[in-house]
Amino acid sequence: MMVVELEQPSEEIVQEVLDKVKDVLTQYELPRRIMARKTFQRTTSGKVIRTE
Repeated sequence: MMVVELEQPSEEIVQEVLDKVKDVLTQYELPRRIMARKTFQRTTSGKVIRTE
């Protein structure tokens, strides 16, 4: 699964991300799902909190 942070999540933008990823990764490396989130929770130092 690939999670992407976007200001305004939409299916069109997610499809654009998938198209760009297809150019870079091989077939078996492609994410099965792409999920768009408005924001990620971050620590005080700015790192993304992965648990949730």
